Amino acid sequence: MKYIQMKWKQHDDTYPAIIICEIDERGWELRKVEIWQNGRKGYASAEGEFGGTGLGLEPWLAEELQQLLKDPEFEVAELDPVNFEQIWRQRENSPAM
Repeated sequence: MKYIQMKWKQHDDTYPAIIICEIDERGWELRKVEIWQNGRKGYASAEGEFGGTGLGLEPWLAEELQQLLKDPEFEVAELDPVNFEQIWRQRENSPAM
């Protein structure tokens, strides 16, 4: 399992500013939280979707992640599972949703 946090350095409120994903060993997103600049949140898992966030329709390839690491528009970091679980648990308790 991989846990990735991507900060997207753009100023269009149409797109999330932060994307946090749980990705399995085959590259499929299992859970995702998205946070917009105005504090709005969305999330998705196999159990459902909220706030316009959905799981990827194709698996992440290692090459795609490497491209994001080199792209100056993104700040990508790997999270540990404990941090991801904390973010996932807080997704529904936030007034920004």
